[in-house]
Amino acid sequence: MNSTVSRIFSDDTIKVFILLLSLIMSESCIRKKFHPGDYADSQESYLDSDKTRDFGDGIGFELFHPDQARVTLSVAEVKAQDFGKDFPLPGFDIQQNRNDYVMILRCQESYRISFLEELSAVETSGHKKGQWLWLDSLGNPSLCKIASRRLNGTRFEDMGASDGSFFYVVNPCVSEGLSSTGADGCSYLLAVSNTVSYRNSPGSQFLRISAELADAESAYDAVMSRLLGLSKRLMNSKSSCEFAINRQESQENVRK
Repeated sequence: MNSTVSRIFSDDTIKVFILLLSLIMSESCIRKKFHPGDYADSQESYLDSDKTRDFGDGIGFELFHPDQARVTLSVAEVKAQDFGKDFPLPGFDIQQNRNDYVMILRCQESYRISFLEELSAVETSGHKKGQWLWLDSLGNPSLCKIASRRLNGTRFEDMGASDGSFFYVVNPCVSEGLSSTGADGCSYLLAVSNTVSYRNSPGSQFLRISAELADAESAYDAVMSRLLGLSKRLMNSKSSCEFAINRQESQENVRK
């Protein structure tokens, strides 16, 4: 009986939920049709970057328009920090302004002059050109690679970097939950780091250790091979010795 009551209650709850959802959708549609001014005002309020999203009981937070997102970078340098003292990594601090995450490109130093020239032109023509520059750089993996697709913190350490000289390009973005547009987006107001020269990366250390391990394994195999050869020779010598002794004893027994 309890299971039957629970099932009826569950079905009734679902029906009530569907009814409420239908009423809400109908009310929104009616407002849009008969009071377009009010609907436009509500949409404009939602898209306004200076507004906050209210969850009731005085709980709310400010919304950001993706076009206004920007960041400031500290000097990029190689040092040991979060990853461990034995593995210094290139990294930098990020001061966020009206954004909650960033995307980061790692670009070859040879591309720096060309990139900065393009960026200078972008800054005089609008952020949408910044999007073209970002996508052009991202689409040329021989020059730039993604170092982080989504970094929410204020400190970046590049665990994927290889030995070489490079710079970073940072694109500030706003996630859907904090965006006044209701959608995830980036400003393409690109911030560029200084050049970093990096040596002895974890990857290069791994390759060096792997090579040393391969050399050690080869030396071990060589020693074991020599020991095996000596062992077989000793076994053959032992067998020959035992055969000679047995033969001598047999001859002596025959003489007796």
